[in-house]
Amino acid sequence: MIESFQIVSGSDSKITEIAKTSLQAIATNIQSLVDKDVRLSTSTPTIVNNEHLQQIINEKVTHLHGDLEKDYEGRISILFSWPASITLSSLLRMIPEEVVGQSRKTGTWTEEDDEAFGEVGNILFSALDETLRSSAKGKVNIRLGGFDKLDFMAEDPDILGEDTYLLYPFSCTIGEYPEDKGFLLIPLDTAEKLNGSAIGFHSPDEIEEDDDEVFEDAPIRGHLSVYATNPEILRTLRTSCRRVGLVFDKRPKAEVPNPAAHRDHIIILEIGKGQEKRFDWCKRLKSADVNLKVAIVLLQPTKMGVVLAYKAQADAILGWPAREKEISKKLASFLDAKVSQSD
Repeated sequence: MIESFQIVSGSDSKITEIAKTSLQAIATNIQSLVDKDVRLSTSTPTIVNNEHLQQIINEKVTHLHGDLEKDYEGRISILFSWPASITLSSLLRMIPEEVVGQSRKTGTWTEEDDEAFGEVGNILFSALDETLRSSAKGKVNIRLGGFDKLDFMAEDPDILGEDTYLLYPFSCTIGEYPEDKGFLLIPLDTAEKLNGSAIGFHSPDEIEEDDDEVFEDAPIRGHLSVYATNPEILRTLRTSCRRVGLVFDKRPKAEVPNPAAHRDHIIILEIGKGQEKRFDWCKRLKSADVNLKVAIVLLQPTKMGVVLAYKAQADAILGWPAREKEISKKLASFLDAKVSQSD
């Protein structure tokens, strides 16, 4: 079953406008390149990580990617279905129409296509760069870093790593050729920065008694620094922050927490398989400031994980999944303890 995370209506308005404008600019550039009508139409976005991506795409694609620079960071990816990729590279090479149609059916790809599609990628990312420069606050730059040929039916290409992305599926129609598929991937952190605010999302399969609960946001009483990438954990923590009165601050994926930068903060450390070094992070944070509150969320709760978290002096140890109200209660207790200490 595909686990998808639906966007809360209206919370993605700015970034969706940027995505649509980017695809329009890309279509215009492609159209001038191949001298045919080109239409790229995006559909409803969703939140994905690498675990979900194979099930969503499930076909052979080309993967164009580039890294953001200056005031933004993260890798943006554009994926085209195999027939669309063949069409673009073939038309750039001025291959006869009947040969293009045959290549689409057989999936034929040559070294000449590699070279031609690299040029297609440069033109696509030039349009993306221009759109971001005119739409984003601050300075931003992006250019094509390269492209790969990936088969999501045969394997699970780890193109996203531990990051969480905002995914925009789009249809791609070139001239009279059949409609093909494409995907625009933007790191969630970057998408929220471009959006100017957090993007709300939820799992449609999640069942909780208080799913439809409406409550007023509590006055801000503190700051939550979050070292996590799991989409559902991030969504739950956002809700908890609203309930108890905390500023939600998701930290960059590659960042190692600096105790001096988190004075008076509450820190969440998500720890999954292969992330055992984060127990040392917790120990170092507590050694630097015994009053600093650190909660560890174990993605795969085990007895050994609990022991390691206890030895790391974590103030709270939570196994995932956990209910939002349970997390909120623990975060509120940290804030209340802080008030008691100051009194």
